[in-house]
Amino acid sequence: MSCPASTQTTLTPAPTGPDPEHIRDRLPFLRRRGLMQRGIRAFLEARGHMEVETPYAVPTPGEEVHLHPFHTVRETPQGVPETLFLHTSPEFAMKRIVAATGLPVFQFARVWRNGERSGLHAPEFTMLEWYHPHASLSALMDETEALLKAVLPPPYTSPPLMAPPP
Repeated sequence: MSCPASTQTTLTPAPTGPDPEHIRDRLPFLRRRGLMQRGIRAFLEARGHMEVETPYAVPTPGEEVHLHPFHTVRETPQGVPETLFLHTSPEFAMKRIVAATGLPVFQFARVWRNGERSGLHAPEFTMLEWYHPHASLSALMDETEALLKAVLPPPYTSPPLMAPPP
């Protein structure tokens, strides 16, 4: 059965993400980001760090009072609802790996923090987290500076990031 012409409407699909022009405008950033992530991976792997991936949905959130996790409910195989939280940091799971293996590890993790939205904060972002067990604070500072120098262009890394102590 057809509708009279006056009542017909044309349906257009709803947008499913950023418009193509916005994506094209972000291509230079996306390429630089990919290069930086590859550089960070190469740097850390060359120093013996193992890349890990930990769960994003966890049964208990971090305990930091200033961080507010998102939550969701999943159904167990027995049909029981179970609350899970999107992690605000992979710290706890990564430290369990370090404790079990003694190995230095790193992860690029998507993390979520509810209630954070501004020009400087997004509710979802990528975090680099790494652990180097048994390294001294001085060694970790040196490693961090070397990492930044390895992946950032010279305007950001010259002069040295930290002046030597007097």
